[in-house]
Amino acid sequence: MVLFGTGSRLQAADRLSETYPVQALYGIRDSGAGTRLVEHRIETRREAVFGNDKQHATASIRYVASDKPVEYRCENPGSGCALGWKLTLPGHGERLTAAPQLRNGRLLVVTTNPAERGDNWLMSMDYLRGDDAARSIFDLNGDARLDDNDTVNTGTRTAPRQRAAIGLHLGSGTLSQPALARLGPGMDVLYINGLRIPVAPERSDSRPLLYGHLDVIGNTPSGGTRTDTNDKSAHSIYGLAHDYDTQHSLSYVDILDLEPRRGKPPLAPLPYPRAHCEDTRSRKSVTTANAACQKILPARLDRASDGALLPDQPFIVVLANADLSPAAVLQIGCRSWNARDYQDMITPQLEAGKTPAQLQDSAHDNASLLFTLTGLRADREHVCPDASPRPTVRISFGVLDIPHGGIHGTTPECALERKDFRKPARGSRVNTSVAGSSTTTLPVTAMPARDGGGYRWRNGALTLQLLRVDPVTGEAGYILQDPDTLPVRKARTGGTYARAFTLGGANRQTVIPATASPPANGLLYETALFWHLGDRGGTPPCYGDAHWHDAVQKESRGLNAQQYQALYDSIEPQLLWSYDSTTLSLQAALGAQDDTAVAQSLHTLDTLLERHEDLANYHRYREYPPYQVPASTLRELDRLRVSTTAAADTATREPAAVIDLNAAPDNTLQIRVPGPAYTTGRHAWIELDE
Repeated sequence: MVLFGTGSRLQAADRLSETYPVQALYGIRDSGAGTRLVEHRIETRREAVFGNDKQHATASIRYVASDKPVEYRCENPGSGCALGWKLTLPGHGERLTAAPQLRNGRLLVVTTNPAERGDNWLMSMDYLRGDDAARSIFDLNGDARLDDNDTVNTGTRTAPRQRAAIGLHLGSGTLSQPALARLGPGMDVLYINGLRIPVAPERSDSRPLLYGHLDVIGNTPSGGTRTDTNDKSAHSIYGLAHDYDTQHSLSYVDILDLEPRRGKPPLAPLPYPRAHCEDTRSRKSVTTANAACQKILPARLDRASDGALLPDQPFIVVLANADLSPAAVLQIGCRSWNARDYQDMITPQLEAGKTPAQLQDSAHDNASLLFTLTGLRADREHVCPDASPRPTVRISFGVLDIPHGGIHGTTPECALERKDFRKPARGSRVNTSVAGSSTTTLPVTAMPARDGGGYRWRNGALTLQLLRVDPVTGEAGYILQDPDTLPVRKARTGGTYARAFTLGGANRQTVIPATASPPANGLLYETALFWHLGDRGGTPPCYGDAHWHDAVQKESRGLNAQQYQALYDSIEPQLLWSYDSTTLSLQAALGAQDDTAVAQSLHTLDTLLERHEDLANYHRYREYPPYQVPASTLRELDRLRVSTTAAADTATREPAAVIDLNAAPDNTLQIRVPGPAYTTGRHAWIELDE
């Protein structure tokens, strides 16, 4: 058998996930008798719960979702004997850059993804089959046994299907390949050395994104909820929620429960003046705390269930631009997918002409991809993710996905206007074409060849659309965008969406709005999500501009020591003390779910920030935890958010210590891997820079 994986880390371009080819692990029998590779499909389950009521734990794992035997022997070699197996790595940018190891019939490797700040997975599979060989090898619930409590249910409650893990998430860092040492009969120890530069932990009191903010655009055939906010081009923006994650303290967007703090005080300052409190016409957007004026969040987005979608209206869900936001997770009902995987699954079926009833979910036993709200909310056949236990339609992110390159960055102006970057005007890096107001502007971007060509919807913002299916005939009530107008990177990419335009003119480069506009094109609902690039100031370029990548790299770096210290140097100590105490009170109130105390703390904080511009500046940008700020520079309040190891002085040159993470107080990493006799034995260690 020849066992190997593909990938490289030789040049700067190798760290870009959007251009890096998909890699794989292989096991090939070089006898010459086989003619085909059996390709298994890997699925990922994040933060899965293993065990029972007495002993349980959580872990992020991978498993082989397909049942494909690898038959090396067959009577007729010409009938398609197996040449071997192939495991395509699901992480875009993930690769193997070192030699794998073979131990007692198991292939052991650590894969890495430089594009995701060195995200790593420990993979272990049967070397002849490429799957789990129907055998648990990770003690995931920590009970010193290898049994069904260490497997994941990939079926339904009524028809469970247990799968053993072949991959275990190790987190970020630069990690080595496994090193094995024999302790005794049937007992090995597995060492993984490496360097992990810690980053800010997830906040326990709330979960907005770090290093930036999430903006959300909503659109329905009626045009979305209009607001009184204008963008820099003086266009009235419909259905735009700025700083959505911060205002609502969320790292996800649930289209059935948009804006959960609507009508409550926001968890970040609102961008309109306090004078509105004396305006009786605005009283619907004013509340009181201790008989004082306080701003509240108005409705800015339509929920899909607010009338845009009837309970028994059949629909399908399509995605556009998920390849540019590779960290996004999509949930429909209780089923969940990596958003890019869902996009790559449904788009080819649609472009092949399948009817709505023929669309199949290959990740969940070929279940139907035709939905209704009633059926979706009554989903009892699938197990909901632990982080979202109720059936819904949701797109989720991790709080560190911005610095990890997992969320596409653009601006409201770019996502709402039409731009052409194929032929920049002489003397200008951008050639912008805007047609009319935002109610008529077609939000498409003509992309240069280096970015796949074609046209991107909403300047690459991750877009989810619900498309109509005829409730009587079951036929498609939608018209899709012409695939010839969409990007190509060796193959079609970028997903699909309801038809919005056609191309005309002599060279077919003139964008003509489609006559089949909502609702004729079948659009029932749309939401678009993006990292608000430029939130730290300046006017960043749109995606497609030659300078876009530089702007993204610059803004995702955080703050250096001088920038961080400048945020608070000019603020009076007494004012900082008032801010600190109010912030801690707010965190305690949020943790206790005390709405009255939350409103009071927010009112006090809002008053402080409104009266002191320097303090407001510090409040906003302390949410960009820096990588290189020494611990001595961090204020005590920020040390509560950022681990002291993240703030360690990078100038130190002392050797890193080897730490047993199984014994660490925070249980950072718990891995029990069986030795050659498949008894508990291997423990993973990791070397951390402290």
